[in-house]
Amino acid sequence: MKIILLVLIAYVISFKQVTAQFSIGLGTGITISNSIQNEYDKLSTHLKPGLGYYFELPIQISITKVISFTSGIALTQKNYSFHRTDSLAGSYISFRNSYIQVPFALQVILRQQRKIQLCTEIGGFISYWAAGKLKGQIPNILNSHSSITSDGEIIENLEWSNFNEHYKFSEIRDNRFELGVLLGGGVKVPVNKYVLFFNGVWATSLTGQRKEYSINGDRKVNEMFVIRMGIMVPL
Repeated sequence: MKIILLVLIAYVISFKQVTAQFSIGLGTGITISNSIQNEYDKLSTHLKPGLGYYFELPIQISITKVISFTSGIALTQKNYSFHRTDSLAGSYISFRNSYIQVPFALQVILRQQRKIQLCTEIGGFISYWAAGKLKGQIPNILNSHSSITSDGEIIENLEWSNFNEHYKFSEIRDNRFELGVLLGGGVKVPVNKYVLFFNGVWATSLTGQRKEYSINGDRKVNEMFVIRMGIMVPL
């Protein structure tokens, strides 16, 4: 956390010295996240993307009239859940993962119509897996029982147990630092001395949530789409 904050402060100081066209802002949005798994993990399981929050303090430095460098620091969620589809249908587990993220990208203004600027951006991000929470429902084998119908058919009656707990990190299993790429696009609208923005960003990790500590171990890779809006203020 301290390292990320120091990097952000270094960005601000260096950019401010290079040019006066430096902006800082505030943004918020929602995330739609997915988890790319090994094929083995998908057997009899349905993956559902999850919604999460996105808050950021973006910074921007104008290189030319149409090209800018953007960065900042963000607090975001990357959520998803797995649902069984076989005889254990009804069993599920959801993951709510919180990340501290530093995105960096080149932003290009493709077209301007009056005050509306159409933009695209390409870059990457570094993030830190700060916290996690698990919630779900699993069969309680000890309390489950069988019954026989009048036709002699045996029916399994499953009892369910619910859980809701914080994720316990393991230095052996979990890879808490994440490196990835991003691609986005949207619009910017100057209003007096401020700039309003609304865009969408697709981001995928190049590293997994799991360390490769075992053969055939699961490799969870985060994929996320962010819909965000905010305001930038030139300094």
